[in-house]
Amino acid sequence: MADDSSSTPGPPAATPARGEGIRWRLLAVGAIAVYGLLLVILNRHPTDVNFVFWKTEASLVVVLLLALAIGFLAGFLFDTLRDRRKRGRAPS
Repeated sequence: MADDSSSTPGPPAATPARGEGIRWRLLAVGAIAVYGLLLVILNRHPTDVNFVFWKTEASLVVVLLLALAIGFLAGFLFDTLRDRRKRGRAPS
């Protein structure tokens, strides 16, 4: 006698309810917001910044955010240039 239990579908697998992960996302966003607020509060004192051709004084958090923005921009530009070079070398 053959076993037909493998061919009959069982009950559907339980799918997570929509919105179940919202608590974790909200907690993560809240933690990042608190960290950002602490970053601003603890690094607001002015510091000297020496650029190549001039010198200025700015808040440390502004200097950190400026360095972060320049790093992201440089990474994006170099990635775009690399992709263009790869597309130019690819055979048509």
